[in-house]
Amino acid sequence: MYYIELAADATVRTVKFRYGLNNTDLKGHTLMIDGDGTIAFTGLQNKSAGTLHLKRWTTVQNPMTCAGGADGRFLVDGNQLNFWSGDHQLVWTTVFTNNASASANGTWTSGGRNTLQGPVVFAGPTAFYQQNATADHSFKITGPISGPGKMTVSGTRLEVVLNNTANTFTGQVAIASGVLRAETPQTLPDYDQTSKVTLSSGSATLRLPVGEGGWDAASYNAAVSAVTYASDGGGRVLAWTDAGVTTEWDAATAFSGPFLAHGGAGSLSFAGTVPNDASTKIQNWGGTLTLTGNRTRYMKNLRAIAGTLILDDAGTLYSWDVNENAAGAWHRVGGLGSSTIDGLVLTAPTRLVMKSGSTIIGPMAYSGKVGVSLFIGERGKQGAIFEIQKGAVFTNKVTVGYDVSEKGAVHQFGGEVYNTTDGGHDTYLGRAQDSYGYYGLYGGHYALRNWFGLGHDIASTGVFEQRGGVCEFASMCVGRGGWSSFLMAGGEVRGSVLTVGNQFYGNPGGGGMATFTMAGGDAYMTLSGSLALNERTNDFTSVANLNAGVIETPKIEWSTRYLTNRKDKNNTHTYLNFNGGTWKATQDTTAPFGVGDSLVERVTVFPGGIGVDTAGKNVTLNSGLLRPEGRGVASITLPSDMDKTGYVGSPDVRITGGGGTGATAFALYNPQTLSVTGVVVTCAGWGYTSAPTVMIPSGDRTTNTTFTAVLTAADQTAGGITKKGAGTLTLACTNQLDGPTVVQAGTLAVADAKALPLAADLTLGAGAVLDNTCGTLLTFTPATLTGLGGELKGANLTVGSTWMLPADDLATNAVMTLNGALSFADGAVVSVSGEASLATKTHVLVRTTGGITGMPDLDLTTLNNDKYWQLARDGNNLALIYAAGTLIMLR
Repeated sequence: MYYIELAADATVRTVKFRYGLNNTDLKGHTLMIDGDGTIAFTGLQNKSAGTLHLKRWTTVQNPMTCAGGADGRFLVDGNQLNFWSGDHQLVWTTVFTNNASASANGTWTSGGRNTLQGPVVFAGPTAFYQQNATADHSFKITGPISGPGKMTVSGTRLEVVLNNTANTFTGQVAIASGVLRAETPQTLPDYDQTSKVTLSSGSATLRLPVGEGGWDAASYNAAVSAVTYASDGGGRVLAWTDAGVTTEWDAATAFSGPFLAHGGAGSLSFAGTVPNDASTKIQNWGGTLTLTGNRTRYMKNLRAIAGTLILDDAGTLYSWDVNENAAGAWHRVGGLGSSTIDGLVLTAPTRLVMKSGSTIIGPMAYSGKVGVSLFIGERGKQGAIFEIQKGAVFTNKVTVGYDVSEKGAVHQFGGEVYNTTDGGHDTYLGRAQDSYGYYGLYGGHYALRNWFGLGHDIASTGVFEQRGGVCEFASMCVGRGGWSSFLMAGGEVRGSVLTVGNQFYGNPGGGGMATFTMAGGDAYMTLSGSLALNERTNDFTSVANLNAGVIETPKIEWSTRYLTNRKDKNNTHTYLNFNGGTWKATQDTTAPFGVGDSLVERVTVFPGGIGVDTAGKNVTLNSGLLRPEGRGVASITLPSDMDKTGYVGSPDVRITGGGGTGATAFALYNPQTLSVTGVVVTCAGWGYTSAPTVMIPSGDRTTNTTFTAVLTAADQTAGGITKKGAGTLTLACTNQLDGPTVVQAGTLAVADAKALPLAADLTLGAGAVLDNTCGTLLTFTPATLTGLGGELKGANLTVGSTWMLPADDLATNAVMTLNGALSFADGAVVSVSGEASLATKTHVLVRTTGGITGMPDLDLTTLNNDKYWQLARDGNNLALIYAAGTLIMLR
């Protein structure tokens, strides 16, 4: 119908079909639209006032200028007014009666879409709906609302905005789902009356914008206290701050409601008080909520659902009632499908930030009971972050990625994190299938008294990265399945047993890798028990890379904990790799790397070499030290088109194919920018014939980036061995070492003729002993000999190029002892390293039992070119003399 003009009241009955109405001239009369069809206002233009009495489904369609008269009105009678795409405000009075409703398609705009500007009357129950759940929808009611009817909002993606301060409607407000936004207290009459507003589901939200001209602390608190919540405690009343809005509620604010919940993209700072009981919930649903004011708060629910929640209270104690957990109740939180959610909750994408001076303390559990945990992560999202800054204290357990597909992280830059529970539940990083948990210890102290597991499930991932601070644990496991790793690039660790590859209940499934890497020169780990590799009995690889630092432990072995169930290795592997790290002994042992079934499958020495500190003990290496055969992975470069942002922690790096094995890598992570900055190769592996494939998951772990690594240009070589500390290290096996031999202290005993590379450079520290006990006369032929004051027993020595004399040892009259013959090749040179003030006298350098052949030159450039310094030989001895007109005799 293009045009209708009324001379009196009239009725149009539609039959089955959809009808369009373009132009009307009501002339003060009423046009009733009834029947079983539908009517659509397609660009409706009305020329005069009147009433459209709508008893059938009616669609308001773009464009509409049905505001022709100030006295015009819509009477929506028991049907639905469907706002399809109207771009102009509906300025007529709109009366909803007889359980009428309105539905929105799309969102309101400043141009007038989905906007009711004229007076609105809820003459009877009135409902607002969304037309579908595939997009966001909204209404804005800018005209005054009156009437006794009940208002209902229903739609998980629907928002209804009340904008008129002259609203007087007296009916109840029921939010079944979706959002009702009341811009000021005046837009929601009787908001402080009990049961004025009912939230009937967990997705029901009353949004109250705070700040200048909006809701203040008192009115917000009154609304929160008066609302009737869902039977399961669901629904929320949000103190909303729009983008760019910053609001402060000062210390005089007294908050009594069951909730303080903030949302939006702005900031709210709260310094006031909340009730000291366990029922008060403080939540952040977006933007930044900062709790300050040096308060003591007792809360069951401190929830960060989105945005950033900051604890910035010097001296504040956030705690549970200490008697609350006496029976061992476990506070389950976040994404577990539980209708009752207690304890601290952290879900994605968000941060919980503890600043200096803030403290969270939970109760200690009785022995054998389960204590309270902070669970971090949410499934299907990027993840969540718990940030602990210097000066903050958190006392209880932290579990990250607890449930299926959950992802989360802890970033500890300082402060103290303690688990106060002696017994109780374990602590996890990535517990369930497809879950991911990351803990970055960049500083501070992390201490837990229970079991600490990285990657609990066969398809979960746990990553622990330590770059500083101190970590203490009772027992730690890296990987029960999936791909998990522990990178120690600095700081200190103290614990009992560290297991790399833990047995999973019933040992189901297979595949995956667990990796432990020490990569920082100042990293120091002390274990009272062993470093145990691979308890698994099927299809799993455990790798320990000692690339730097010191690990102090009785032994490093292939775990035999479940040996009774292991008829054979079942494609399980244990690799112990040295590339600059040091193992420090804590007991006398003839099997530091296991024996029999516990013997580590392979001990490989890369170019950085192996360090052994016997620390006053007697240790025998009964396992051959192997060369990494063939080519290995030299470097990994991230693709330029890879999205390196959106990570809550370092992702796992998987290297497969290429014909080799053993290569591992770690993704470098920047916690400030939440991005991956590169990849460091932690073990090159061996035997690769082609470039292997590298796979790194995206930040939300929904996609993977796949590319190839770069191999070494040539076959690899092994490093050497450095003997440290007092005591004796005996090499009882044939080894494949290529690098230098360094004896800093104690005794290095050679019990196998092929234990050391005889032609490698040799360093013999003052007081150190290199003892050939293999029964075969050995001749060491280093190109460079370094040291003075040590002893070489049972072997000959030929210096091929240079003998470096440490100046400090020379100044203290240190003398090398050689129980054998000493030879100098043509062109050999003696040189002083370092700076020292030498007395102008005779300095005996070496005493031998087998004599000396050949005479080295003296490098005077290291002696200030003083021509009076000379070398002199007398039978079995060699000395550095100062010959300034003095006759020297050697004895």
